Amino acid sequence: MTKNLQLAHQTAVQQYRTQVPMLGSIWANKNFYLSPESSGTEGRWRSYPYQVALLNWMTSDDIEEFNWQKSRRVGYTKCLLAATAYLIEQKNRNIAIWQPTDGDAKDFTTDEVEPILRDVPALGNKLKCEVGAKSKYNTIEKKVFHGATLDIKGGKSARNFRRMTKDVAIYDELSAFDLDIDGEGSSTEIGDGRLDQAPFPKSIRGSTPKTKGVCQIERAVESSEKIFYRFVKCPKCGTLQRLEFKNMKWEKGKPETVYYKCLSGCILYYRQYPKMDADGRWQTIDGYYYIDKKDQFYDPDNKPIPKPRRIGARIWAAYSYLRPWSYIIDRWLAANKEAKTGNTTTLKTVINTLLGETYEEKGESVEASTLENRGEDYLLDGTIPNDVLVITVGADVQGGTIPRIEFEIVGYGLESESWSLDYKVLPGDIEYQQVWDDLDEQLKRKFIREDGVELGISCAFIDSGYLANEVYRYTGPRRKRNIFATKGVTTGTLCNPGTWQGDKRNKSRAILRTVNVDDAKTIIFNRLRIEKHGAGFCHFPSHYTERHYKMLTNEEKREKRRKGILVGYEWIKIGANEPLDCRAYALGAFEYLNPNLPRMKLRLEKQAQVLAELQENPEPTTPEQQAQQLIEKRKKEIKNQRRKRGFINSWK
Repeated sequence: MTKNLQLAHQTAVQQYRTQVPMLGSIWANKNFYLSPESSGTEGRWRSYPYQVALLNWMTSDDIEEFNWQKSRRVGYTKCLLAATAYLIEQKNRNIAIWQPTDGDAKDFTTDEVEPILRDVPALGNKLKCEVGAKSKYNTIEKKVFHGATLDIKGGKSARNFRRMTKDVAIYDELSAFDLDIDGEGSSTEIGDGRLDQAPFPKSIRGSTPKTKGVCQIERAVESSEKIFYRFVKCPKCGTLQRLEFKNMKWEKGKPETVYYKCLSGCILYYRQYPKMDADGRWQTIDGYYYIDKKDQFYDPDNKPIPKPRRIGARIWAAYSYLRPWSYIIDRWLAANKEAKTGNTTTLKTVINTLLGETYEEKGESVEASTLENRGEDYLLDGTIPNDVLVITVGADVQGGTIPRIEFEIVGYGLESESWSLDYKVLPGDIEYQQVWDDLDEQLKRKFIREDGVELGISCAFIDSGYLANEVYRYTGPRRKRNIFATKGVTTGTLCNPGTWQGDKRNKSRAILRTVNVDDAKTIIFNRLRIEKHGAGFCHFPSHYTERHYKMLTNEEKREKRRKGILVGYEWIKIGANEPLDCRAYALGAFEYLNPNLPRMKLRLEKQAQVLAELQENPEPTTPEQQAQQLIEKRKKEIKNQRRKRGFINSWK
């Protein structure tokens, strides 16, 4: 009888038993798994020392807002997934994750969410259907669990924020969201409104930073109550300090020699970093800090304090276990070398994605008067400089009362030094064949270098903003000659991947390759300010007039403000600017080719050497004999190269 009473009592008590949630970092180490589709290494998750606090903060009920400004390679996405899984499995929270676009949301579901449903049983077992099954409980946009839901949506449209009541709002890559969504405010303003009825509301924002002054993650972090940095302990002197790029030192041109100079002067190497991190802690500049094992915050006097309601955190690639410090320095040196040519795109990427800092842009303009005395005589004798290695064309199509095609032929050399080889205006409406015939004749032109080597046009980009179908009709059959339709956009890379235009059954359909004209114009203006011949310098022939330079510089990059607040930068047209558009498209064509210029230089020099030898020995005299001699010489060179690469010679 007593036994039956005890059993009945245990059964009754079991109904009221609740699960005591463990810390987020502990749960992740116990349950989370790195899926092969989305991880460099497959296997059970183990938090790096610096990730422990971040996971605890992302999953704490006391912290309502967590803002994480980070570089890549610090495990942000995996921490985000682990925190999401924890909040669903341990706390039955209804969550919405917003990505910058609908496409990003779909990719995030396919590449990240669905693999963890399969590989993390603690989460997958809570799904209201079989993992991987087609069900209303398991769609691209929505996952329904026992006691919780997960919505994954794009953040371009305000409607994707409506009709939802959530406990947790997550904004992945916040800096890539529009600053204002359909006139209703920022994504965080709209999305956090979905948390009004939550007993423990939580907003998680994370992103690599972008442009200084308009970067949303920078603003979010700066508005936090406390901003934490990872402080590590020097293994030699014990000094606690945060890693800063300015304290990294290396021998000139040798990234593999990089070391970190401690605040006390100690020399530290990357191999010592894991111990430094293991002995470190998250701390503010003014001395507030967090102890992982106790899940407790302290003031500078070592007294416990309540958890801040709004926390910000910053971390960069020096803390990564996936890339050594030498990788950061290698990328930094390469980006700065490219920046000397006027192209700061890679430098901006390195600052944003490796240093984890915003990139400061400024208003840009160039005075035409500074270019008027730049004219050179390199075209007077009918030849082009030997430094020209590849030639591209950018063409701007105009309609209206004076229909025409304007185009520039640009030669490029080492380190993006450029020579304008010609600028022409072909009158006529592109609805008529004559103007296309005239353009075709121009694109077949050959140019002779001073050393006698002949160069043709390697690629041409033709604007399709006016009567696009006519441009497609012309460029489609000529795509094997690298003649493409183009269009200026303000997103993506300098030259974006091509898209097919027209009927799929048409073998001559065209390819449209868009050019990020904002980036192109920034590069062009940077290069126009270079005054010394060499990397990035722009050469112009002596016959170009003041009008050409005026039109080339007839845009300015200005601050864009809304209600007095800086929201970005934009290029403003201040007059006719066809030469600038042509130069931008020619640059896009050069970017598409992505030529190996040092190798091309060697090949062209060999051709020049052969031509010089023929001039010294005029026999044979006929073109056929000269061609045959060139063929025989080339065969001999190939035979010698094969002999040098033979099996026996390879052992010498």
